[in-house]
Amino acid sequence: MIKIDELIAHYNLHGSSGKDIDFILKLLLFTLKDSQRDYKIVFNMITQNPFLWQKLAVHANNIFEKEDMLIAEYEPCSEYPFYRVYSYNYKETGALSLEAFSSLLKKEIKTEDSQKLYYRYNNSKLTHKYIDWEEALNNQFAPLIDISNGRIDNTKIKQTIILHRQPLGCVVCGGNATSYISTILMYKDAIFIIANTCDKHQELAKENPCFLHFLSNLFQMGINLSDIVMKEKIEHEVIELIEQEIKEELNCSSKSIYIQSKNEYVLTFERISGIKIIFRLHTLMDYGYMVNKPNGEAFQRIDSAPDHKNIKFFPDHLHRTIQKGKKPDVESSYTFGFPLLDLPAIKKMVIKLEKDLL
Repeated sequence: MIKIDELIAHYNLHGSSGKDIDFILKLLLFTLKDSQRDYKIVFNMITQNPFLWQKLAVHANNIFEKEDMLIAEYEPCSEYPFYRVYSYNYKETGALSLEAFSSLLKKEIKTEDSQKLYYRYNNSKLTHKYIDWEEALNNQFAPLIDISNGRIDNTKIKQTIILHRQPLGCVVCGGNATSYISTILMYKDAIFIIANTCDKHQELAKENPCFLHFLSNLFQMGINLSDIVMKEKIEHEVIELIEQEIKEELNCSSKSIYIQSKNEYVLTFERISGIKIIFRLHTLMDYGYMVNKPNGEAFQRIDSAPDHKNIKFFPDHLHRTIQKGKKPDVESSYTFGFPLLDLPAIKKMVIKLEKDLL
């Protein structure tokens, strides 16, 4: 059973209606499709917040009681062929009672027959429809799944959420998806949110503080996103934080300089082994991380220069080897351009060089 209270906090959905909350979670459930469940077509979610459950119950297709749990059930539709079942245990210590919910909702909450639910949720026709839907999404989102996995492997992203809609295509209009838009949420862990988009809506999204503002405004979700702003520019006060954190993480000395003519910071870190890690930081779209051998020779580099358009996820890339006169050995780095998020990729370069030096 999926615990949703933390998800609600992640996406700042406390002020949203039950209908809007279900809409957002419906989009997110593709990412949670591998969660263990009793029936293929049923996503079971539980909350410990009685007021959240009440909000969800107002817009649910069915509400009922089963085995000490209050259930708010949202039915499948052609675009999303699965049930969303929101539960609340009304017999836990301190929980709001069944009678209280009946009074608040102004309706009697009856007990649902277990056998009836079994046949409802074990529907073979709907199960096959769901399997086809899941396969279509896997094919459609293969590139987004690839970049999401790359972010998890090479950055401090702990979870990725792929948003989608029907018909498959641009997350906004369903038209031909030519690219993607994404953003990061920082809660307890970093969460990466990504979706396919057409050219038109990618440009419209750029006019908003971040991708989530764009979706909220477009669909009139009423979500409070006032504290969520993704800045491209790395501000002066952040540089000191970056330097201190990297020093501690990599156990090294450091120095920083500001090149006014380029409006750019250069941070140099040196390990006990003598290798140097050099950051060139201008904006999130213009950066470089260099790892050099003790003799000053370049070893590996990650940067965002737009000079390798054949890589999967242009422009951020890793120079796996750097040798004069030889063709560059380049691959996607999946990095963001913010060192504290990209630290796992930076550590990989450092560890590889120090192993080679042994």
